[in-house]
Amino acid sequence: MNNPDTFIVVPRTTSENRDYIPFAFYTNDTIAIDSCQTIPGANLSDFAVITSKMHVSWVRKVAGYLGTSFRYSSAIVYNNYPVPVLSDSQKQALSEQARNVLIIRENHSEKTLAEMYDPDKMPEDLRQAHYELDLVVDRLYRSKPYNSDEERLADLFALYEQMTERRNQNERRNIEHHRR
Repeated sequence: MNNPDTFIVVPRTTSENRDYIPFAFYTNDTIAIDSCQTIPGANLSDFAVITSKMHVSWVRKVAGYLGTSFRYSSAIVYNNYPVPVLSDSQKQALSEQARNVLIIRENHSEKTLAEMYDPDKMPEDLRQAHYELDLVVDRLYRSKPYNSDEERLADLFALYEQMTERRNQNERRNIEHHRR
């Protein structure tokens, strides 16, 4: 269930050198600045999915760039990111992993998110938490572990094609329905 009192902050631009994009949760008493986008009402399982290696693989492939940094777009990156239909148990497992990442980040509160997600300075416990989260997210797409981002992308684009075909079929049905 989505929490209407929280949102995830999405940096519009982030370093291409990061293994993970530093997303963050905030409450509605915070105002996001124009260098960010937000995902209102997002929950822990949403956070888990977008803070994964799977999502970063997608970002690397479909996002724009500002210089060499990723330029995150809600229209191109987020809204088109293919996520399979999730069961309650999958959402629970994702939420647990997301909670673990957030708790570990709190243990390093003396650092900024940029410092925590610098690939050369990322705390080892945070790196491990993301690795464990990645395993759960990867299993949403297939049971066998991924060996590369290319394998992840192959599955993402296959699912994307299925999603767009279903969307196109629904649109054709709606057009036919309105013509009658």
